Amino acid sequence: MKRATLCAALLVAWICHGIARGDAHAQIAAATFSFPHERGSLQLRGELCVDERIKWSAYVRETTMNASPRLPPIPESELSEAQRRVRDEIASGPRGGVRGPFDALLRSPELADRLQKVGAYVRFESSLPARLGELAILVTARHWGAQYEWYAHRRLAEQADEAAVYDFCRELHETKNVSDAAWDAALEHFGERGVVDLIGTCGYYTVVSMVLNAARVPMPEGVAPPLAALSPPR
Repeated sequence: MKRATLCAALLVAWICHGIARGDAHAQIAAATFSFPHERGSLQLRGELCVDERIKWSAYVRETTMNASPRLPPIPESELSEAQRRVRDEIASGPRGGVRGPFDALLRSPELADRLQKVGAYVRFESSLPARLGELAILVTARHWGAQYEWYAHRRLAEQADEAAVYDFCRELHETKNVSDAAWDAALEHFGERGVVDLIGTCGYYTVVSMVLNAARVPMPEGVAPPLAALSPPR
């Protein structure tokens, strides 16, 4: 192997390993460097390498910045009685309007109604302090790359600095489980009800993120997507 190719291979190996571990420096390098030597064919241990990472970033930009919404707001004249009832209930509640995932969810009004009630509890009645609930929402939004969700909740969570919430939610999303250390820390801070409410917050906003992403709910006019692309799904 030529020296230049070997150096590129070693750098790609570091980037791939770092991306797998969620290392921020490796993610920046993956978006910055290009490799002229056989980079398209180089993969290590089945992990995604630089070409795949760059292609994924381009795909995320395309689907979040340039694509039209798949489920736009339903015109007033086309709303069914059930859709109008649910819309009015959402608008008259603590949210004060119908936005985000709910225009898409109204296609299934019974699902929209049940989910909005879960969301109202998670958002406005949870045992968690509001700012910590917002931090849990942001961890979920970051995991799913949900641009609108991050935009809508970022300012509300800027003061939330509780490590127990961050560690618990991050582990739950990334490992699909929670370590004893993260569980015990959350339990000590919030008690059993708070831990269950924290899980419920992650679960509800996972559904919200799925709806926002799949339906391609657009950002408000003139607002750029705030999140950079993370690693592609496996």
